[in-house]
Amino acid sequence: MEEYDRIMKEGGYKLLDKTAYKISNNAVKFVDSITTNDMNKSSNAFITRLGRLIALVDQKVINDDVYVVLEEKYEKEFLDNLNIFIRISKSKAEKLNFKVVHVINLDIEGIKIEKEIGYLVLLDELDDLKGFNEISDEVYDIIRIENDISIQRVDYDNNMFLETNMDRAISYTKGCYVGQEIIARVHNLGKPAKKLVRILYDKIPEFVTIDGKKVGEITSKCFSPKYNKYLVFAMIEKFWEKIDDGEILS
Repeated sequence: MEEYDRIMKEGGYKLLDKTAYKISNNAVKFVDSITTNDMNKSSNAFITRLGRLIALVDQKVINDDVYVVLEEKYEKEFLDNLNIFIRISKSKAEKLNFKVVHVINLDIEGIKIEKEIGYLVLLDELDDLKGFNEISDEVYDIIRIENDISIQRVDYDNNMFLETNMDRAISYTKGCYVGQEIIARVHNLGKPAKKLVRILYDKIPEFVTIDGKKVGEITSKCFSPKYNKYLVFAMIEKFWEKIDDGEILS
């Protein structure tokens, strides 16, 4: 694909439907106590006491301020949850008037958050991106699926968090946080009921099957130049078994 090759060679950017917040005043300790991951990681999650996902976030710590980026769709749920704990702390949350841009193979100045490929950058305006390639929806889907970047609202919603397969957004060794007991119990003693996986196919089926029986739905799909096959995200049951006509990527 011509555009895909150009982006991989020359770089490009994608403006995302995400919103950014800055949490301050003893923010690192505060956010650490209510999220799933260590604060030195770029992916994190706010979950309920029952282990269900509220908001998957990209995060950046600067001094003692924590910048978090999340899907706009989950902003109200994020704030409703955050405000429960803000009231009993000295921390505060401020919505930032920044554009959130995923940048690939370019060097753009701003607050940067590492991604599986490239980085997110928070920008006051988009003038710094003039002259660079804007990535189309179709090519962006290819890039994110190839690089295992799932999207809350597209590939899952408010699922039990372990179903999202976002191991890079969770620590199994950190101290106590909201929802940890449920997460630890499922992780150590069993399996989630289903899990998001990536599957390679020669031809994309209507849904995912094992021995002819439907076990899940495809959530995102593309033809992958990297693998020279179709590549999909799918939320499936029996994710430990061999699926029909496809290969689950580890």
